[in-house]
Amino acid sequence: MHRMTEFDRGVARRVVRLMQLADERWRMQYASMQGQEVSSVEHSDEVQVLLHGYAVEMLMWARGLDDWCRGKGTCDALAGYEQARENVRGLIEGARYVTNHAVHQLADLSRVATGFSVPFSVPLKFDKLAAITWVTKAFLPLEAEEHDDTQRRFRQQYVEHLSGRSIDTTMTALLSWFEEQLRE
Repeated sequence: MHRMTEFDRGVARRVVRLMQLADERWRMQYASMQGQEVSSVEHSDEVQVLLHGYAVEMLMWARGLDDWCRGKGTCDALAGYEQARENVRGLIEGARYVTNHAVHQLADLSRVATGFSVPFSVPLKFDKLAAITWVTKAFLPLEAEEHDDTQRRFRQQYVEHLSGRSIDTTMTALLSWFEEQLRE
């Protein structure tokens, strides 16, 4: 394979489209499960697996696109990308932490949060899917267990930018940012 000299926006736009499709699948699955009872461990695990899988898919495309835009593919970097990336570096590196753990350690850093639905019944039960969030720092491997300084940096970015927050927020922010970077 030879190295091209000019940034290829066509490839980048296709990857953004793949991110959009993964995001749409995640949102459709999430909407279909919203308010469903997740009181049993098996059902809660199934909800988490499905939603985590689609989220990781989208984050993997974002990771690849980040590398492409930085010139780590077969073409030069997108002009101005590194400077613009500084505004979302924490989010991108935090997302890399998620994908590294999902792919290399088969770890799921998502958490199903439950609540109640309206109208509610008595006794009040908090057994309906309310949200899916990234796990908090307390559920991460210890910093000393990370295998290198880069992974420790990604872990810190995860803690600062993703930990305890909605997966929806992360996906929306990354997708919107990449869409904006590739507008002409």
